[in-house]
Amino acid sequence: MRKYLIGLMAIAAVLLSGCGYNQIQSQDEQVTSSWSEVLNQYQRRADLIPNLVSTVKGEAKFEQDTLTKVVEARSKATSIQATPDLVNNPEAFQKFQQAQGQLTSALSRLLVVSENYPSLRTNQGFRDLQAQLEGTENRITVARNRYIKSVQDYNVTIRSFPSNLTAMVFGYKAKANFAVESEKELCLPQFSVAQQAVPALSGRVIDQTGTLTPAQVSSLDQTLSNFEAQKGSQIVVLMLQSTAPESIEQYAIRVAEQWKIGRKKVDDGAILIIAKADRALRIEVGYGLEGVLTDATSKRIIDQIIVPRFKQQDFYGGITDGLNAVISVVDGEALPAPNPTN
Repeated sequence: MRKYLIGLMAIAAVLLSGCGYNQIQSQDEQVTSSWSEVLNQYQRRADLIPNLVSTVKGEAKFEQDTLTKVVEARSKATSIQATPDLVNNPEAFQKFQQAQGQLTSALSRLLVVSENYPSLRTNQGFRDLQAQLEGTENRITVARNRYIKSVQDYNVTIRSFPSNLTAMVFGYKAKANFAVESEKELCLPQFSVAQQAVPALSGRVIDQTGTLTPAQVSSLDQTLSNFEAQKGSQIVVLMLQSTAPESIEQYAIRVAEQWKIGRKKVDDGAILIIAKADRALRIEVGYGLEGVLTDATSKRIIDQIIVPRFKQQDFYGGITDGLNAVISVVDGEALPAPNPTN
């Protein structure tokens, strides 16, 4: 009898696997995970707003109507209970989406209006908050796109034969997704010309412009190698002529996703990207370093340390000083010890 039951269980397992049960389970977990990241980034943005509003209030003549709309939009967005189950409720999901969209618009208006106030533009606190907000919007874009893709994959699976039968039996239903019109605000644009290819990760320093000498590349590589052996965190430099037609932020996302710099489950990698012809720089960091190598800190390293040397045509000096600053910041973060076998 026992052998008979075991046989039935084995047959059932094979049938369920063949009917897409395991695939549905895996994709359902992926949707949950990607949705959690969307919520984390929206919460991160909401947490920045009180300090932003407080800083802007210091500007006596600032448009109060603009501030009021930001405060009201944040209040409305945070009043909606955002839980993992929200993706299973299309009506609640739509309300959440609309509230976040209104907050995006209100914040955009505030930043535009702030350009009319020179004292705000020179306020270091405001500039730091602006850098963090811009970085958060970039991460929201990434998180939303990952969620969109995971929901698309899941919904296709549960609507396709024969996995649709399995979904019907076990009660799996289509998940809510972001509406097309809302993606005009946050999604990465579609380009009519080819994007810049992401080069293969062939070393810690990749210079596609021929700016650095072999000796300089070797010296930088050794510095990064020594730091990785000591701390465990990985830092890579990529120098290319241009990221066009994408912005450097959009290109950096693709580089980070393809290279996967940093240790697994620690996500403590950082990439210094230099688009020489564009005169644009970006420090892209993994989630494990976001708390210490913040957008504001990265912006200061770029603006105050790297760019001045670049303006003197001292690219090697700028990269060296910039990397030393990044290393100094990361070195102060409590991270798991490096694996001696790496």
